[in-house]
Amino acid sequence: MSVMILFGFALWSVLAILLTIFAPTLLILFFPLKQLVQSSLGFFRETALGNESINYLVAFILAMATGYAIFKNRQRVRGFINGTTIIVIALYSWALLTCFWSPGGSKGSQVFVSAIPYFIMFFIFLPFLITNLNEWSQTARICLVLGTIITGLILISPEFTMKYGRIGLDLPNAPGGRSNPLALGELGGTCIVLAAFVGTGFDLLYFKLFRIIGVIVGTILVVKSGSRGQLMFAVVTIALCYPISRPLAGIKNYILTAIGLIVTLIIIYYVANLVVSTGSMDTEKRWAEGATNEGVDARYSNIIFLLETWLKSPLFWVQGLGFYSFSALNPFGEPYTHCLVADMLGELGLIGFTLFLTLCLLTWNSCRKIFITIRDNQTQRANFSSFLAVLVYHFLLSNKQGNLAGEFLMIGLMLLVFRIEKNLNFYSDTDSGESSNFSEEISGDPILPIF
Repeated sequence: MSVMILFGFALWSVLAILLTIFAPTLLILFFPLKQLVQSSLGFFRETALGNESINYLVAFILAMATGYAIFKNRQRVRGFINGTTIIVIALYSWALLTCFWSPGGSKGSQVFVSAIPYFIMFFIFLPFLITNLNEWSQTARICLVLGTIITGLILISPEFTMKYGRIGLDLPNAPGGRSNPLALGELGGTCIVLAAFVGTGFDLLYFKLFRIIGVIVGTILVVKSGSRGQLMFAVVTIALCYPISRPLAGIKNYILTAIGLIVTLIIIYYVANLVVSTGSMDTEKRWAEGATNEGVDARYSNIIFLLETWLKSPLFWVQGLGFYSFSALNPFGEPYTHCLVADMLGELGLIGFTLFLTLCLLTWNSCRKIFITIRDNQTQRANFSSFLAVLVYHFLLSNKQGNLAGEFLMIGLMLLVFRIEKNLNFYSDTDSGESSNFSEEISGDPILPIF
């Protein structure tokens, strides 16, 4: 199995350089993929050098892929610098500046420095690799297939074990000696969301099966990872984004799409309950109602503490208490509140909150313009619904588990929205000659159409 994983990773890396559509999938699936690669070889798992080598190897591959993609199509640089880019630069620059007066500034600045490779990959490479909805559609389909395969390999790998009701990998150099279960839960949730929204133009049984399998194995992984929020937000995302996935004109269309949504949610509910009921006592305890409420209460206490501390410090209302100040001030032993919006106001003040709100408004405006432009094109409408669903999913997660220095994919997707909007009428429906097999139109049934 180890040889298969390493060979698959090597093949994926080569394809990412030669075929642009395989490169962004390395970013979207990076963190769970890294854990899978670590499980295949002790060097990657047990040494700091091995751990870091995966990061730099993927960064090198993406740099090569980005350079080759731009060389093939110089128009990829069009619109790279825009209002959204400037706001993101300003937001992160302001967050770094606040470290000078933050009581947790030393740790905060270290976090920023360690995240620089991720900033480059997600904020620079990603917007060059995906420039229009057709490229996103290709990326999303590949992500669903590869994400489902990665999920299946994690579930059957003997290296991934259950401890305290959460699946993970033993990593001597990681905090607590275990891999991050939230990354695995995020992968499971991503599989669920993509399977629900990614349409199929192949009309082949294997891809339809991948969508069903994606929902099932994604749900299993979320439950085994103990990531309650990931499962809940995947379901919420499907419910929120479903109405835009296809026109609901006509009673027949409405009934069929409603049935598809209901069947998808029933599958998720049934599989989740089955995994919990057949799991260990630790798994049942983690998914019990009381344990879930306890997790919500803990995050609520974090938010209230930070905002109360900020309100009691009028001199810091404008500039904020400083990035990573919560980690130094709170009595809970938490590094951050796990709520990005609260961090924006409490740690970065009115300045940081205004910048973040501006970023959200720009993203909303671009999404609105895209939808207005493509709402009568069922193919592009389905493509956009899958993109929006992934963005919404990660925005919800950022207010459950993240902080600004770790929200790579969400911010990267926000950077993509503006470029996709501006390129709607510039690019043709197909990419410039690469991998035309992936340029077929989808059927227009984004929610498990085989039902």
